[in-house]
Formats: sequence, C-alpha cells, structure tokens
Amino acid sequence: MTNLSASPRILIVGTCTFDGDDATTITLRNLFAGWEKNNIAFLHLTSVPSRNKSNYLTFNLSKFLFGNFKTENEQPGFINNVRASRSLIYGVQGANKAVSFKTFLFNFLHTFISAHRALIPYQYPQELDDFINRFHPDVIYSPLADIRIMKIVNKISAKYKLPVIPHFLDDWQNTMYADNLFLTIPRIALIVGLKKIMTKAYYGFTISQKMANEYGNKFQKPFFPFMNCVEDSYDASISIPEAPSDCPDGQLQFCYSGGLHLNRYKILLAICEVLQQKRSEQNIKLSVFTKTTDWEKYGGNFKKFDFVKYMGFLKPDELMNQLRKHDFLIHVESFEPKFVKYTRLSISTKIPEYLSLKKPILAIGPDDIASIEYLSSNNCALVVGKINDELIASKINILFSDKIFNDTISKMAYSLFKKNHEAKQQQVLLKEKIMNLVQFSK
Repeated sequence: MTNLSASPRILIVGTCTFDGDDATTITLRNLFAGWEKNNIAFLHLTSVPSRNKSNYLTFNLSKFLFGNFKTENEQPGFINNVRASRSLIYGVQGANKAVSFKTFLFNFLHTFISAHRALIPYQYPQELDDFINRFHPDVIYSPLADIRIMKIVNKISAKYKLPVIPHFLDDWQNTMYADNLFLTIPRIALIVGLKKIMTKAYYGFTISQKMANEYGNKFQKPFFPFMNCVEDSYDASISIPEAPSDCPDGQLQFCYSGGLHLNRYKILLAICEVLQQKRSEQNIKLSVFTKTTDWEKYGGNFKKFDFVKYMGFLKPDELMNQLRKHDFLIHVESFEPKFVKYTRLSISTKIPEYLSLKKPILAIGPDDIASIEYLSSNNCALVVGKINDELIASKINILFSDKIFNDTISKMAYSLFKKNHEAKQQQVLLKEKIMNLVQFSK
C-alpha cells in the first residue's frame, strides 16, 4: 500500500474548505484526514473559512465571480434579501412547492438569479496564477456541482495540463436545474461543462457503488465509490439489550440522526405512531438529532409524542458519543417520487456512523434507492420497504424480542463498516487511487 507520507499535491476546488458540518464537508474532511496538510490547497467560493484556516493554503474565488451575496460593508444586499425570504429553491435538490404566492415569487426569483448568475463571465486574476504556481499541484480534485466551479476547473486543467478527479457526492448531474423550463440555459451550461470535465478525467469517484455502476456505463470510464469514513466507534462495554427487561432503567432508547427535509419527517412520524402504541408495553424514548432549522420547520409535528426529545445539532465527535448511548438507530428515506429521484444513488453520511456503532438499525425507505439497498443487500439492518403501520410494528417487535437477530444484524453492520468505511483504510485507498493517477498522467 501507498505510504501515507507520500501525498501528491492536490488542489481541491469547490464551494467550501473543510470547515463546517454539512454532509459534503464532513465526508471530504474525513477522507482527507490522513493527507499531509501542506500538500492540500483550496480554491473555494465561501467568503471566509470559519476554522482551520491556518492549516491549509486557501484562495477565495468569491470576489472574482459574480454573485457574492454581500456588499463591500458586509451588509446584505438585494439578492440576500430575496434569498432570506424564500423557502427551499424550487427546481433544485430538496425543493418544496410554494405554499403562498409570495413564497412562490421569492422562490422563482432566487432560483432564476442564482442559476443564471453562474453564466456571467468571471475575472481570472493574476493572483490565482500566482497561487497555483506557488502551490504547484499534481492533480485537481473537485465535487463540482456548480457551473462556476466547473468553469474554473476546466480553465486551470487546460492551462496547467492537470488531470481532474471528479467526486460525485449526489446525483446533481441528473437533477440540478431539471424539470424547469426557466432553467433550460443553466441546465445546458451544466451539461456542457460536465462533458468538458469528463474529457480531462481518467476516472471518477462516487458516493455509492450504485452510482459508480450507472456513471461508469454513462461515461465509459471507471468510477470508484468513496463514501463517508469514520473512526471505529464500537464500544464493547455497551451491550445490546436482549429484551426490554434487560434495560437498566426499563427504557428503550431509539435515536434518529439526520435531516428532516425531503419529507423524511413524515416517515419518522409513521414510526412514532407505532411506538406510541407500544408505550403501553414498554417505556420508550426517541432522541432526534437534527439541524435547528429543520426542527423549527418540522418539529411541531412531533409535539403529540411526549417520548420524542429534540437533542439539538451536535458536532460529529459529540454526536458519536451520544449515539453510543442508544439501543436502536433509525434511518429513513422518503417514498415520494419527486424526492426519490434526488436520493436514489446517494448514501447518507450517517450510515457509516451508524454501522461503526455495532447496534441494531431500523431502516425505512424505497427498496431500490442506494441507501436502503446498501443496508438490505448486506443484511446489516432491519429494513422496511413500504409505509405500513402493521409492517413497521412487526419489525419493531423483532427488535424488542429477538436477541439473536439483533446480534446478527449488528455484527453484519460492523463488518460492513470495517470493510468500506473505516477511516484509515479508506484514506489509504483514496491516496492509492490518486497516486496512481498522478504517476500515470506524467
């Protein structure tokens, strides 16, 4: 295997650095955690990195590209006002239909402006060439997912004859600006930009094996799945309960960690309805870890369930410490077709975290989307493929009563984690792929 100290010099081009706690940032930060910091440099669109800014060489592209949302004195401008007044962007991933004319209007304005501003020519400054020449990268790595980012990647790759590694972290190429006639021009620009990128890529990375298979057939290039990777979180001192009576305080602890958007909250509500019926037999608690904005928007739906407790949004290390204290972990995906098209090829960043805990997982979602298919095909979760109270109740009964089954799926989950998600192993595999590309391209 490649020596971890032999790191190619990699230029990461994207919307952000390793700062923040969104799913993309967490995945990339974990994958590159074994990389030498002085061999990583960022071109990014965010205004100011919030942390670790002294650890990496960074170049902020936002002041050279049209559409920086803040004015010189850092006060919100018109676009920011529109942005603050809208709901989720309609026509883009995670969108909801407008519930009022005002919301519809602001959705439309923000969507139209944010999509088309990426088409306006940008300034390519001398400072950027100075930055690249000073860092002297061997390869460009990028999650892409932005027309402006693709323009920059194509420009730098051609100018410096650098190979490109695209990493598709969701199926944006098939969903972004799709099904919206007003976004036809940005959609075409997106497709054209991606085609140029792929001519410079020997291979690519994806977020799931299912995506790798589909993209490999589409682009006729090899694709390799690199998902979120985490440190081993299994604690042998925390045992799996054999039955409800085995719990020291008589309470079974369920846990959900993740977003409530894309109507995932509706699936979680269906589980709560079943757990409510079970409360006459068992003391139950369901802890929900999600973003404050998600809970403010959807949390009211859970008020009638007094066993549901909102636990806030925690940083990854703090979250893992909390997850270890729960008996059963819950993962949900929406069944609605308009949302399935966004999630069908993606595997949540939470799944590797769950697998590492060696605990029983209850997963509910369509059988044919990547996350559910991944858990089901590897026999590492109790999977429910449709919304049905009786079916959900029967599966929960298994969790309550079948110690052998709980042990089996927990061991399978941990085995899958060790195979595909353990941090050090995945960091070495990633480095090997990039090293091979750098050597081949020279």
